[in-house]
Amino acid sequence: MTSDAGRNGEADLAVYAASKAAGAAFTRSVAKEVGRDGITCNSISLGSIASRAAEPSEAEAERLARQLRRYPIGRLGRPADVAAAAVWLASEEASWVTGQTVSVNGGYTTT
Repeated sequence: MTSDAGRNGEADLAVYAASKAAGAAFTRSVAKEVGRDGITCNSISLGSIASRAAEPSEAEAERLARQLRRYPIGRLGRPADVAAAAVWLASEEASWVTGQTVSVNGGYTTT
């Protein structure tokens, strides 16, 4: 798993963003190393995923509303969204997909 911060960069999160970009480069390198053995290696780059957190405070709700304006889909991701991508990447249907970073992000990197 990586983060879209590694694709877009994020203010005040330079070290985090750089580490996530490194994860995507690692995925590409491993794919090249093991591909001849029939092994694929991919990563999933996430936007913000909803959790079962307690009811957000007013300030947190305001921050979330601002954040959601950056997502064309208009909602946070769900764990099931991530699981669907992971299952597909592990399936035979994705057997010719390797070295890729698949964004599961509601369109976040398009903005």
